Amino acid sequence: MTEIRTEKQEVPESLLTCQPSPVPPEGDSQRQVAYFIIDLYEAGEDCRAKLGAVRKVVREEQD
Repeated sequence: MTEIRTEKQEVPESLLTCQPSPVPPEGDSQRQVAYFIIDLYEAGEDCRAKLGAVRKVVREEQD
């Protein structure tokens, strides 16, 4: 007799929180704006990478 069991995959807590968005610069120097853009990109990339990892866990659970 074959027994089929399903187990729920747990998503690690570290994948459920994204890096916060940076605070916009007070001044308007090109350097401040450039660093802000870099920090903003890094925060977005952090969230995209974590979403990809969560997507992988969820899809493995469905297979």
